Amino acid sequence: MNTTSQAFNIHTLRVLNRFAIVLALLITLFHIPLIYADAQFDEIRTKALQGDAESQDNLCSLFGRGAGVAQDYKEAAKWCRKAAEQGLARTQFALGVYYFNGHGVDQDYKEAVKWYRKSAEQGYADAQYGLGYMYELSLGVVQDYAEAMRLYRLSAEQGNNAAQNAIGMLYYEGQGVTQNNALALQWYRKAAEQGYPAAQFNIGVMYYNGDGGWGGYREVEYWFRKAAEQGFASAQFNLGLMYDKGQYVKQDYTEAAKWYRKAAEQNHIKAQYALGYMYRDGKGVPKDEKEFFKWIGKADMQREWPRTGWMGAVRAIFGYTTGYFIMRMIRSLW
Repeated sequence: MNTTSQAFNIHTLRVLNRFAIVLALLITLFHIPLIYADAQFDEIRTKALQGDAESQDNLCSLFGRGAGVAQDYKEAAKWCRKAAEQGLARTQFALGVYYFNGHGVDQDYKEAVKWYRKSAEQGYADAQYGLGYMYELSLGVVQDYAEAMRLYRLSAEQGNNAAQNAIGMLYYEGQGVTQNNALALQWYRKAAEQGYPAAQFNIGVMYYNGDGGWGGYREVEYWFRKAAEQGFASAQFNLGLMYDKGQYVKQDYTEAAKWYRKAAEQNHIKAQYALGYMYRDGKGVPKDEKEFFKWIGKADMQREWPRTGWMGAVRAIFGYTTGYFIMRMIRSLW
């Protein structure tokens, strides 16, 4: 690890976007509003026991969210299955999400694909996107970029911003299609204009890399800020880095530290290192050795290296500061 924040590179898009895609699948569990009082819950349960699919779907969502009842994924999955087996598209997708995440059921990508497919065949946009994702990453099916693109398009045409972003990513990376920056930017913009932070971040990356055409530094700062203000950790880190280096913006260590902190508090490793070095050097924050070791320690404890299995134990026993010194000493001997 280099010892100055200036050594960091701008955070690029692939891992970040995979996280965004999985997050989009998680969000779909919350597909009905929180409006139910106890009497309404009893009525819904009675109807569900009588076989009403909509009521079964409602129980799936309520138990999944812990809305008015104790959160219980197993109970949620049970009611999801009952509604899904009656052909309710949104619940078929929700059941697929449970299998995808292993909530209330054993994780099983093939089962997730099965239920996504049933829902997608009814034109449910989230399921089309989810199934496309499975084909893109070869989860429960043989990898097929062409099929992923076909499904993403079906979903995107219904306005699904995650699918629009995914199409942009395929064009940008040239996976299953001829690489095309113009089309990548076009699809990213469709999602970004709906407020989708991953797409906003991706546009910033394209302009930063010189792939976005006219607009340059104004577009870099604008799109990273849009995503950062929505809590997107990698965009927050990139914005902090720009202020740290005075790249595309006026150098401002206080602003840099502010954005590094926002990302660091979301466990963004590079931001934790960067914030630590700001404390070491007194840039944008008062010099503080304790804070330096705290943030460097947090980052070190997250790094994937052969000692990961007992890094947590070192942290628990010795804390971040002492743990940092111990891990550094061990690393130098490894």
